[in-house]
Amino acid sequence: MSAGDSDNFLVSYCKQLLRGWKQLAILGLVTLLLFAGFVLAASFPVFRASLYPLTAPFRSRFSSLRPDSYSPVFTTEEKPTFRFFSAAHQFYRFRLYRRADLLAAEKNASEKSLLTSLPYMNLPVALLKDRAIPCLFEEEGFFAPRDLNLAESRIELSHTLPADDYVAVFEARELINLANQEPARSELPFRVTDLGAIIKIDQSKTRVFAFDLVSRKVMEGAEVELYSRPSGISKNLSLITRTVTGADGFADIEFPPELKGDVNALSLLVYEIKKGKNRAYQGIYAKYGYSSPDFHIPRHAMDKYYNLFFSTYDKKEKYRTFLNFDRPLYRLGQSVNFGGQIAVSSDQGIVVSDKPVELRLKLMDSQFKEIYDGSLITREDSSFAGRFNADLIKHTGHYMLNIVYPDGSAGSYWFFVDQYRKPEFMVDARALKDRYVFGDKVKMEVDCHYFFGAPVKDAEVSYRVKAIPRYPGSASFIRSRFESQYMSPPMLVKEGKALSDNNGLARIEFNADRPETAFKTWFQELGLSDCDFEVEIEAIDLSRKAVSVNATTFVSCGDIKLEVKPTRYILEPGEKLKVKVDARDYSGKATGSLPVTVRLASTSASSKDKETPVLSDVVKVTTATDDSGSVILELDLPREMKAGSYSILAQAEDKSGRRVASFNSVYIAGSLDAWREDTVLGNNIQQPVKIELDKEEYRPGEKVRALIALPASKKPVVLLVSLEGPSLGLCKRVPVKGRTVVAEFDLPPQYAHGRKLSVAAVLDDHYPIRETVDITMPVSLKELDVKVEADKSTYQPGETANLEISIKDPSSGKPVAGAWCQTDIVDESLYSLLSAKIPDGVGQALWKHPKTAIYTSLENRVNTRFTFSDYYHPDYSKMKFFDGGGLKLADQFMNIGWEGLGMGGGEMHRFYEAESDVYYGVEKNQGKSAGGSKTAFRIPVRSHFKDSLAWQPHLMTDASGKAKFSVKLSDDLTTWRVSTTVFDRALDFAQVHSNFRVSRDFIATLALPRFYTRGDETAITALVHNLTDSAQKVNLSLDTSEQIQLNNYQPSTVNLAAGESIRHGWPATIKRAGQASLKLTARGASVNASDAVAQKIPVNDLGYRMYLSSNGILKDEVATASLPLKLPLGTDLAASSLRLELAPSLIGPVTGGYENLIQYPYGCTEQTLSRLIPSVVARRLKSELALHLPDAMEGKFDGIRSTALTKLKESQNGDGGWGWFKASKSDIYMTAQVMEGLYQMQQAGFKMIGFESLRTNG
Repeated sequence: MSAGDSDNFLVSYCKQLLRGWKQLAILGLVTLLLFAGFVLAASFPVFRASLYPLTAPFRSRFSSLRPDSYSPVFTTEEKPTFRFFSAAHQFYRFRLYRRADLLAAEKNASEKSLLTSLPYMNLPVALLKDRAIPCLFEEEGFFAPRDLNLAESRIELSHTLPADDYVAVFEARELINLANQEPARSELPFRVTDLGAIIKIDQSKTRVFAFDLVSRKVMEGAEVELYSRPSGISKNLSLITRTVTGADGFADIEFPPELKGDVNALSLLVYEIKKGKNRAYQGIYAKYGYSSPDFHIPRHAMDKYYNLFFSTYDKKEKYRTFLNFDRPLYRLGQSVNFGGQIAVSSDQGIVVSDKPVELRLKLMDSQFKEIYDGSLITREDSSFAGRFNADLIKHTGHYMLNIVYPDGSAGSYWFFVDQYRKPEFMVDARALKDRYVFGDKVKMEVDCHYFFGAPVKDAEVSYRVKAIPRYPGSASFIRSRFESQYMSPPMLVKEGKALSDNNGLARIEFNADRPETAFKTWFQELGLSDCDFEVEIEAIDLSRKAVSVNATTFVSCGDIKLEVKPTRYILEPGEKLKVKVDARDYSGKATGSLPVTVRLASTSASSKDKETPVLSDVVKVTTATDDSGSVILELDLPREMKAGSYSILAQAEDKSGRRVASFNSVYIAGSLDAWREDTVLGNNIQQPVKIELDKEEYRPGEKVRALIALPASKKPVVLLVSLEGPSLGLCKRVPVKGRTVVAEFDLPPQYAHGRKLSVAAVLDDHYPIRETVDITMPVSLKELDVKVEADKSTYQPGETANLEISIKDPSSGKPVAGAWCQTDIVDESLYSLLSAKIPDGVGQALWKHPKTAIYTSLENRVNTRFTFSDYYHPDYSKMKFFDGGGLKLADQFMNIGWEGLGMGGGEMHRFYEAESDVYYGVEKNQGKSAGGSKTAFRIPVRSHFKDSLAWQPHLMTDASGKAKFSVKLSDDLTTWRVSTTVFDRALDFAQVHSNFRVSRDFIATLALPRFYTRGDETAITALVHNLTDSAQKVNLSLDTSEQIQLNNYQPSTVNLAAGESIRHGWPATIKRAGQASLKLTARGASVNASDAVAQKIPVNDLGYRMYLSSNGILKDEVATASLPLKLPLGTDLAASSLRLELAPSLIGPVTGGYENLIQYPYGCTEQTLSRLIPSVVARRLKSELALHLPDAMEGKFDGIRSTALTKLKESQNGDGGWGWFKASKSDIYMTAQVMEGLYQMQQAGFKMIGFESLRTNG
C-alpha cells in the first residue's frame, strides 16, 4: 500500500470517527463507567453494541473476516447486496470492479480465462492498487457491532447493474496500527444476468431449460455449450457440443459414449448458456471468495461438494446387497463368515447381474483401524461368501465391513464382538390384550423358560412401569416450537416384584392412569394424548443369574381412532381449507354418524405459564361422519391471518363418552419470506412444495395425476415436472396459475419398478426448490413358499440332525429349482443376548432382510442443477436476527463410536481357548479329585459346546425344489434357530426361521462366570433339573484342576421330585491363574437319570498389564538387540505371561519414498508445509540415525526449504497468522501447522532466514 493510500484511509477513518462519536467530552465518564458497562452487557444485549470498539484488544487478533452466504447471481432489476462478518476489525473498504477490466490488466488475458478463472479469484495486490482500473462503486465505513464478539457490515448498492461479470473486493482493518497494516481481504466474484437455467443430468443425457429470471418467460434460441474437464483441478475445458434451446426453452444433449455412466466425468461437466449479453454458467466453483489459482476439490471428494455446483442429487446406489453374517454376535477367537446376494438396479427394475461382480472388501475394527483389504468375485448366481480369520478379531466392539462396488459406490455392514456368557433361560413378556384404555387395569404375563425347554420355577421377577406419552400425529406433521421443546420424558408409574409359578409364569398388574407430565403439550393439556406403558423386567433363576427384557403396551384415550387430513398443506388467508376426517374403531370398522368437532387454531404460550402452550381458535365447525366413517368439510379462512403454522384438531367421543382426537397442521404463508423466517428460526414445518398423488399405487402405462401445492410468490413461478429414477424420463414445464397445479402424465409401459416424481420450482428472488415423491408401483416379485424341516423336533446331544429346505412358487404350487439358499444355525440364546447388548435399531439393519435390502425404491440417478442459486440461499438480510448469535446455517455431525460391549475392549488372548467355538472338558484330573460314587455304567461327559452349529452360504435346490444338509449336534442343551434366506433367478425371495431343540430328561449344569481372579473366595454352583416323570436320587460330585481349591468338600446326595430343579454349591478358593477345568457329575440310577458336564474357565491373575517398547536399527544381516525388562518387585513369574511383538520400522519405507513425499504441485500454505516437513525430517534422519541421503536428493531438499521459507514469509498476514492461501484470512489451525513446521526446522538446526524473530502480534 502506498503512503497516499494510507493517508486517505486514515483521513477517512478520522472522518468516520468524528461523525460517529460526537460527544468526546464524556470519554472520561465512559472510562469510569466501563466496568459497570461490562456487567450490564452481560445481562442486557442493548449495551453490547456501544462497548464493541472498546473490547477489540481483548478479542482474537487473528483475521476473522468472512463473507456471509451470498448469491453468485443477481438480475438487472436487483441491487446487489453483500454482508461481511469480523471479530477483529473495525473499519472496512468495499470496491466493485468489472471482471473484464481486471482481466484486461492481467498479462495474457483471454476469453477462455474469462470462463475458467471465475472460481479461482485471488487478485494480486498490485492489481488492486492500479488506479487505472475503473472502480464502479466504493464505500468505506465502520463495522456495525452485533455483540461483544462479532461485528458485521452490510453493503447494498444504490443502483442496479447491467448484465456482466463483476468482482467485489472487501478490505478490513483494525484501529491499531492503521497506516502500516496490510488489510484483510475477501474477493467475491458474481454475475449479473437475466438468464437462468435448470439442468437435468442422468447417466447418458442432459436436458437444459432456459428462462428469463425477471419475466420468467421461456428463452428460445439460447446457445448452450457443454464442456468437459479432465479433473476437478483443471482449467482446461474441452467443448463437447453446442446447441440452442427450442421454442419451449429446452435443449437436449446426448452424451458421447466415453462419458456415459462415468460418474466422475459427469460431475465435472461445465455448462455455458448465453443469449445476447446474458450468460449463465454451471459446474464451476464460484460461490465463495476464499479461492486462489491453486484452489480445487479432490476428485474423489466430488460427491461431497454438490452444493457448490448449486445442484441436488438423491444419492442411492446401483448395487443392492443382502448380506448376512453366520451369527449375530461373536467372541474373541472366532472366525467371521459372511455371505449374501448382489442385485443391480436398471430401468427394467432390479435384476440379478448378468456377469460376476468384483467386490472390494475393507474391514475396520472397533478402534476404526483398517485391518483387512481384499476382494472377491461373485458367483454366476450373483451370490458371494467370505471369511475373516480369527486372528483379525483382536478387540471387542463394533466392526465395520465396507463393500466397494465397481462403480465406486460402497455399502457398510457391521457385526459385533463381545466377551459374553450365554444366558441359560429366556424371558418373554406380553400384555393379555393388544390395547387398553385409560382407566383399565393392565395385565401382563412374564414367561420364563430355559432354552432346553423346562420352565424356570420360582424365578424372582422385578419390574418397573414407565409411561411414555405419545406425540399426536406422525413425525411428518408440523410441530410448533413449544411442542418440540417440551416433549415429556418417560415417567415412573409403578415398581414391584413377582414370583414365577411351576409353569414359569409370573403376572404383573398396574392401572393405566393418565400420566401427569412436568411439561405439557397442548394436546396433553386437553387430555387427548395416547400413551405407551413400557415395563422393564428382570428375572433371576436358581443360579442367581439375571435376564432382562422390556415390553410395551399401548393405552388409548378411547375406542375410536380419528384421522384428520387436509387436502392442501399451504394456503393463503381467505382461501377455503378442505379437510377430511375418518373415524374407525381399532379393528378397522368404520364408525358412522359420529359427531365430530374440527378446529383450526394457532398455538401460543399461556400468559400465566409460558411453558404451557394454548390453542386459540380461528375456525370451529361441528359435523358428523357418514356411513363410511368419513366426512369432508370446508373451512373458510379469515382474510387477515398471520403467516405461520396452524393446528387442525378433530375431536369426538366414543360410546363410553371418552374423548378422542386427531391432529394435523397447515401453513398459512402470505409470502415466501414468512416461510423462510419460520423455517430457519425454529419451526419444523412442511416443505414449501407439497405433492399429492391421486393413487397410492400405479401400474405401468397408467396415468398419474399429481396435485402440486405451491407457496405464495410475487413473481410467476417456473415449475418443471420430471419423472426420475435410474434415468430421466418425462421432463416438461407446467404452467402455473394460482397456488395449485395439476400435472398429468402416463407411466411408460417398460417401467417395472417405482419411480420418483420430481418438482423443481423457482420462486421469488430466484429461490429454487426441489421436491420429490415416490410413485409406487407393484413390485414384480413373489415371496416364495419356503419350509425348513428337521427330521426330529428334539434331539439328544451329539446326534446328527438332518434338515430339508423345500421351496414352492406360491401362485402355481410348483417346486422352484435352482434357487440359492443361505442357512445358519445359531444358539437362540445369542439372539436373546443381542437385544440387551446392541444399540436399538442396529440389530434390525435393513440389509439383513432381503426385501428391505434389495427391494427399496429405485435410486434417483438424475442430477438437478441450477445456474443462479442453491438451496441454502434465502435472502438473509430480510430476516430478523437474535442478538449474540445471529442467523447461522451449519451442518451438524454426530460422531458415534461404539466401545467394546464386554470386558475391556482390548486383546484378551487368555479367553481364546476358553471362549472359542469348542470347549473341551477335563481329560485328566490335574488337581485333587473330589471323588464320587462308582457304578457299572459310564456317563457320557458333555464337553463339546458351540455358539453356532452350521453355516451353509451356497445351497441350491434340485429339480424337486429341495436342498438337504446334515449337521452333527454339539453338547449344548438349548434351542437352535435355523435362519434361511432364499433367492431365485428372478429375485423372488423368502426369509424364514424355524427351530429345533437339544435336551435331556435329566440335566446337570455348572453356573459359572466368564472368568475368575486369583484370590477369589466363591462357590461353585451346580443346577440339577429332573425332567423325568418320577423322583430321582442322585450323587453329585465335582472334579477341579489345580487352579481351584474346594474347601471342606464332600460329595452330595440329593433327592429330586418329578419336574423339580435344585441348586447346590461348594465353597472354593481360586488359588492359581491359568486355565481351570471343572467336571460336574450327577449319577443316578441309570444313564438316562444321570448327566456329566466338563468346562474350562480362565483364571486371571490379580495384576495389571505392562507395556514396554523400544526401537532401533539393525544394520547387519545377522544382528541382535536386547530389551531391558523391568518388572515390579514381588512379581509372580509363574503366573505372568510375556508377549513379544515385532514390527518393521516405518523408517524403511520413508527413506525409500522421499521423492513421493515432496510431490505436491500446489503452492498453498498447507502443501508448502507438506513439502517442507519431509525435507526437515530427512535431514534429522541423516544426522541422528546415519541414514543415507543421496547428494542430489539433499540438494533438492535444500531448495525446498529455501523456497518454503520465502513463501511463508510472503504469505504471513499482518496479524501474524497464515491462511490457506496468500492474502486469505488467517486460520488458527493453519497458523498452528506453520508454527510447528518452523519449530521443527529450528530444532533441526537450520537457519531461519526471514524468521529470526517471528512476528507474534497475532
